[in-house]
Amino acid sequence: MSAPVLKRISAAHAAQRCDELLALRGVGTASRKAVVDCLIYASLRAIDTHGIALLPTYLNLLDGGRAKAAAVPETPALDMSTARFDAAGALGPVAGQIACDWLVRSARVHGIAAAGVYNSNHFGAAGYYSELLASGVGLGIACCNSDALVVPAGGALPLFGTNPLSIAADAGGGHFFNLDMATSQTSFSRLTRHRQQGTPLEAGWAVDGAGTPTTDPAEAAWLTPLGGYKGQGLAMAVEILSSVLTGADLDHELHHVFDPKPQAMAQGVGHFFIAIDVARFLPRNVFAAQLRRLMGVVAQQSVDEEGNFAFSPGDRERAMLAERSVLGIPVPEHWACFADVPAAA
Repeated sequence: MSAPVLKRISAAHAAQRCDELLALRGVGTASRKAVVDCLIYASLRAIDTHGIALLPTYLNLLDGGRAKAAAVPETPALDMSTARFDAAGALGPVAGQIACDWLVRSARVHGIAAAGVYNSNHFGAAGYYSELLASGVGLGIACCNSDALVVPAGGALPLFGTNPLSIAADAGGGHFFNLDMATSQTSFSRLTRHRQQGTPLEAGWAVDGAGTPTTDPAEAAWLTPLGGYKGQGLAMAVEILSSVLTGADLDHELHHVFDPKPQAMAQGVGHFFIAIDVARFLPRNVFAAQLRRLMGVVAQQSVDEEGNFAFSPGDRERAMLAERSVLGIPVPEHWACFADVPAAA
């Protein structure tokens, strides 16, 4: 199967269409902005599996009653440095944005703040939240459990989600170190894309229903953990923070986000965030300068004979942000939500 034909649309037009479709489902102004900002953030940085491609999934969650359009998690007082938010079935970016806003304000008071969220839904790209936190106080950590699509190392039954973990640090001038990684070898969205296009998977990405490694996307049933038992350990650590600690459902108990007919209840996802005010350790400009020095040392390292250089986490995304802010976001022409959105000039 050939690759889909793409057109490019501006971030402004993409955001407007996302906002319109969310508004039709009764999502409030502030909540719509949280969702749209999260999706556009990812699409502009070429994190396409977690960008506007998720809009139909989020609309399906709302239409099926799993996500609650009017839900607004309560914000606790700032006299504590820890908090546990009941997302009340809100879309994940709504709960995540509210938690991060509270965390930044709390960390400025206490130096460090941690928050867990339960009763939530898919929250998009973890790096969006860690960068929000880093923008506010210098350092941010975000992680989330997710529906089970990943087998244990050597196993055949899915017990873990892709369970992303992100750590971001503000290097100043709009530059961030931003590690945003799944704890699986790849995402289920990428597996699905290979299945649709009929292209083979990379070795080690997936197993079939019996737990046997396969590169045939038609036979692939489940994903494998990143680096075998090490990725499994990271997935379990994320599950401890975002599920066990918050009281959210375990990965294998969650409803699947891509279920075409979701049940009328929240997916049951948990999130966990930490905000660290670096000014309690060093002046922020000193911290940023040291971080830029570290990233600069990495960037000076040539890694092959063709002159390609090493990257720090976040560098490639920043390059794509610069490109797509000018050229627009590539969108397959068959995406119904954006079919009539004009192409970028």
